[in-house]
Amino acid sequence: MTQTITWMKHGTCRDPYLSPTPNVFFPSGETGPWVAVIDKAKSICARCPVKPQCADWALDTRQADGIWGGLTVQERGRILRQQDRHPGMTIPQALNSLRGVPLADMFAARIHQRDDGHTVWLPSGTSLSVDGRNRTPRQIAFRLAHGRWPDGTVRGTCDMSGCLTTGHYWDAAMRRAAAETPATPDLPVAA
Repeated sequence: MTQTITWMKHGTCRDPYLSPTPNVFFPSGETGPWVAVIDKAKSICARCPVKPQCADWALDTRQADGIWGGLTVQERGRILRQQDRHPGMTIPQALNSLRGVPLADMFAARIHQRDDGHTVWLPSGTSLSVDGRNRTPRQIAFRLAHGRWPDGTVRGTCDMSGCLTTGHYWDAAMRRAAAETPATPDLPVAA
């Protein structure tokens, strides 16, 4: 029973010149190299005249795969959870409530720059929920400083416990890179 819903015929994703392969709408993941694929699909969706109908349909039918109406599986799941918590909430309202406050602003509101140059977390909880996951202050500081979430545990490199100053912590990838870099031998000083 593969009946095409009328609005689907008008989807930009059906245009072979704008969307050369349907695979772009069904990435195998949502991180790493798949981010570029997702961005390509979303750019096609952004120009689509039936984007709202597509998003509504994907949410109503609880599509488990693919980009529909410019929304990933994870984004649709967050919208559905918001709607479950707040019956009667529309999709645009759910999207706006999920966007919330930018990460940098949330972080800045919870840190304090000490006189000795170290940055510390103010005691208003030990983590923040970001993209549906609890993140530690160091994970958030790392994300803001390096533009990516850390690989493994974030450990301090200074003596200040819990310091969040940029450059005062490393993730596992940075520790591995430092361990693999050969030490420069001391060169004799010319007399």
